[in-house]
Amino acid sequence: MPINEASYHESNFRLVQALGEKLNAGDMAFEPVGFNGMYLLIKQFPYPFVAGGEAIEVPEPGGSVGWQQAPLKTAFQGPFAMQETVAGTSRQFFSDVLAAGGYFDAKIYEGTPGRNTASYLIEQAFVSMDAPDVDWENRLTLLLLSGTISYRFFGKRIAGNV
Repeated sequence: MPINEASYHESNFRLVQALGEKLNAGDMAFEPVGFNGMYLLIKQFPYPFVAGGEAIEVPEPGGSVGWQQAPLKTAFQGPFAMQETVAGTSRQFFSDVLAAGGYFDAKIYEGTPGRNTASYLIEQAFVSMDAPDVDWENRLTLLLLSGTISYRFFGKRIAGNV
């Protein structure tokens, strides 16, 4: 049965307000270090966080089992996508990264580089790209380059500039 007492809903409302405004996933930017402005083309990336490691099953006497936490996770992977330009800006970015050894560092901003509440440093990132999907009948979609990004994150949070 639903709870329809105004005081109950008010209490939950006050608790939600006290926790603060929710972070919008669309209000983030990913900028590779040394590639100013590329954040305007990078559409999708995994958000880093430090949390406990995987669960390790621990056998116990009598056939029982328990759980133990593995070391913190610092290596992350996730989907990555960026838009391509007519000038080939995204492909040039990948060529430049490969010419420099194949890895890059980046900052993930809660906001944009010029106006953010916090940023996070990721290190030794590389992207394994999928072949882009093109279709000569498609007149309504931008060319999106997508793949998987792998990187290291050690919990470095940098205060924002707003």
